[in-house]
Amino acid sequence: MVAAATDVLSLQSAKEYLNITVDKHDDELGEFLAAAVAEVELFRDEVLVDRDVEQTAVSSNGTLLLSRLPVREVTSVTSLDQPGRSWSPSGLRISDSGVLFALTGPPLHGLLQVNYRAGMATVPPNYPAAVKLVLAQAWRTQRPGQPGARGGQMGNSGGNNSGPTPMRRIVEDVLGATLPGIA
Repeated sequence: MVAAATDVLSLQSAKEYLNITVDKHDDELGEFLAAAVAEVELFRDEVLVDRDVEQTAVSSNGTLLLSRLPVREVTSVTSLDQPGRSWSPSGLRISDSGVLFALTGPPLHGLLQVNYRAGMATVPPNYPAAVKLVLAQAWRTQRPGQPGARGGQMGNSGGNNSGPTPMRRIVEDVLGATLPGIA
């Protein structure tokens, strides 16, 4: 089952948090909600919302680093440069850090297509709070005519872009971790 952004924070909860009492903005707010979840995922480099992932990568040492974590299940691995070669998911293992390797059969090698499911089994309670704050920042700054509106894209701090964006700082503050590359 593929989850939706509303599995992290419901549209109704978002409306209550933003003090929106009418339904005329629901479609737009739903788009902002999905974007806020995507922002938190991007900044944390974690998949919150359960989804199918297709990744193409090269393995030369028998292992392959999967890019979207946490990995819930590998569903298939096929070679793109050796037609007919594939690996059974039951003979594969994946580390917590996303390193995939074969326990049985030939080692992973060459240009590979990996299909897998990624996402958290349970979203920690502070993640919806981070989504709320990112959503509020985006809603306030992206809607013309609102106090403090300035346009741009989510995560865009404007100016010279020399430091972390307001969205990144919000996520760091709520989730309590400094992310790689941030001093």
